[in-house]
Amino acid sequence: MSSALTTLLRSDVDYFQLGARNHPLPGGSQLWWMDGCQKLPSGCVAFGMESVQPGQADSWIDALETSVRDAGSMLSRLYLQRDNPALELALTARGYKAKTEIAFLGTGPTVPGSAHDHYRLRPIAGDRHWDEALRVFIDGQDGPDGYQNPPALWLDFIQRKVATGRLAYFLIESDSGVVGTLGKMFYPDLLRLKNLLIRPGSRMAGAGAAATLLTHEYATVTSGRTTGVFGIEGSAGAAVYSSTGMRPAGRQTEWTRWLIS
Repeated sequence: MSSALTTLLRSDVDYFQLGARNHPLPGGSQLWWMDGCQKLPSGCVAFGMESVQPGQADSWIDALETSVRDAGSMLSRLYLQRDNPALELALTARGYKAKTEIAFLGTGPTVPGSAHDHYRLRPIAGDRHWDEALRVFIDGQDGPDGYQNPPALWLDFIQRKVATGRLAYFLIESDSGVVGTLGKMFYPDLLRLKNLLIRPGSRMAGAGAAATLLTHEYATVTSGRTTGVFGIEGSAGAAVYSSTGMRPAGRQTEWTRWLIS
């Protein structure tokens, strides 16, 4: 596994830890949740269960679901970053749904042309920019994490993560105004794209590809970093990343089940 892929996988764990509390689970795994944001699918997420042993799978799921409820969430959501057949079988038997996320890596723009010259990334600074971001969240319909999120609660969630200093957030601007938002996390060997969200009216105009290409160029010119992002297999986002020259380098699997009281 390449250093950049290792960092990309680690960046997802880091992201969910930002501003969050944690509860240890069996087998060295952890549940991370953010107070006040537990109702968001991204507000309560578990990682690190790759080492759960076959005979422990059902008891581990029981412990996870108890902790999810105790944290105030009704969505049991976890990520497997390596295969664990016994746990995956047990999750399936308990009604969990799996979704594959492709790890994309890119070292710079490989698509000729200057379609992205009419776009720019503006760092969010101050209430006026956050108001613009909120309008994007309202218009965005499906959230940048693949779920429908209450826009004001999603804004609070993102602002609290940005306040940690580990996540930077940007407005994506075209010649006609703000068309989207994008987060970035910086590592010595990787620039991580996070939460790309484009307004519906701009999605067929190349705004997502333009923002990705601008990030490639920034990473390449300033530090030679690789650019990394996850895209849901078969999604429009994954197609955008492929169109900019990013290549699949790995995967992780999201497992979810809504809990019934």
